[in-house]
Amino acid sequence: MSAAQVQVTSPDDVRNVVLIGNAGSGKTSLFEQLLRARLVGYRGEKEDAERAAQLYLASLATGDVWVNLLDAPGHPDFVGELRAGIRAADAAIFVISAADGIDGAAQALWEECTAAGLPRIIALTKLDAGHADFDASVADAQGKFGEGVLPTHVPTLGPDGIIGNIGLLSLEEHDYSGGDVVNHKVAADDSHVETYRGPLIEAIIQESEDDSLMDRYLEGEELEVDTLLDDLMKAVATANLFPVIPVSSATGVGVEELLRLIEHGFPTPSAHPNPPTTTPAGEDLPTPATDPSGPLVAQVIRTTTAAITPRPTRRIPTTTTRSAWARSRWPSGPPWSREARRSPARS
Repeated sequence: MSAAQVQVTSPDDVRNVVLIGNAGSGKTSLFEQLLRARLVGYRGEKEDAERAAQLYLASLATGDVWVNLLDAPGHPDFVGELRAGIRAADAAIFVISAADGIDGAAQALWEECTAAGLPRIIALTKLDAGHADFDASVADAQGKFGEGVLPTHVPTLGPDGIIGNIGLLSLEEHDYSGGDVVNHKVAADDSHVETYRGPLIEAIIQESEDDSLMDRYLEGEELEVDTLLDDLMKAVATANLFPVIPVSSATGVGVEELLRLIEHGFPTPSAHPNPPTTTPAGEDLPTPATDPSGPLVAQVIRTTTAAITPRPTRRIPTTTTRSAWARSRWPSGPPWSREARRSPARS
């Protein structure tokens, strides 16, 4: 669907999403893959030092929603741009490199998101690296970010690396190896699926607080996938569960799954709480309601100081300047010139 086909009539038609991750995690490459998947003819933007230092915005349409996608700088020197992106967004895709692990800088980024209450999806990149391991990366993320981190998909591997993934709830394999995505069913007793599917379903049921659903599950009843997906999306939108999706920033594996979660799992702007407001003197004001028909309320997320270049000046040659000054002072010519004209030439 092209962007022109999406009609935005309310905040519920919009998703504001920021990509966050360390420099070198594959974040900007994933950003480009998301755009390429929905913008026909998109060739990508040149990555340079200026772009790497600034918050970058692009928009796309997926399904029936309009997505404003922000790429936040990953280097610690540009944390101001990162915080501007967090303030502007309603949710985040948190990019982690399976090859590099989670360092102190990544933990600091996660804490910035937690402080802002941002719902997050974790995109696990660089699984093609020789020493990368999906299970170890998930365990590392759970140890550092909490038990709410749970895979919703597991990778499928080919001779040259990751070629697709399996949805743990739908039990569908998404095969990207042929260029176009091919979907087909898999068995629930697949060893990799079995490892993560049970804990995911239990966590979703606990978040739903539906006792009857838990009873049915404990009795061995197969639960409806649509029910589980709806409860998963609610848990994601409230920042209680953080899905992990294996992706490839180079080939686009996992991009379609990310876009579906953005559309169905990320909150709308109307669901995002507004920040506290004060008068210029610092007195508290009532928190404004998110009402499209109400008075305009805007939040400045970033200010920029532009360097002012001096206006070029035209340099007048010194001889011209002196001549003009002399004519204004002595219209008939300077005295020494008149004297010279009266005196006979010397031999």
